[in-house]
Amino acid sequence: MSAYPDLPLQDNSQPHVDGGFQASRATNGRLRVRRLYAAEKYSFDLVHVLVREQYDALMAHYQANKDSSFSFTWPLDGRQRTMQYTDAPLLVEVDELYVVNVKLAEV
Repeated sequence: MSAYPDLPLQDNSQPHVDGGFQASRATNGRLRVRRLYAAEKYSFDLVHVLVREQYDALMAHYQANKDSSFSFTWPLDGRQRTMQYTDAPLLVEVDELYVVNVKLAEV
């Protein structure tokens, strides 16, 4: 399994936790909560500011792994997770640097 490229993350990169809960209301208004799966799953909205070579490395990784899983380590907790791309990396701005948004979800 390949690893996500070691690229600098911006402070506005964010993790999201999905606990697998599904809430709904019964006809009498009572709250019902179902847990669809036991383990929490993470997704990440990553923001990178890259030079051309780093951008090329990211896009090469995406092209090679857009249909398969890869390992990713979130630097704030140091945990390695198995992830997949949920969308193509979005190039937001190009000047001398490339601002890229990447969306990942845990398998």
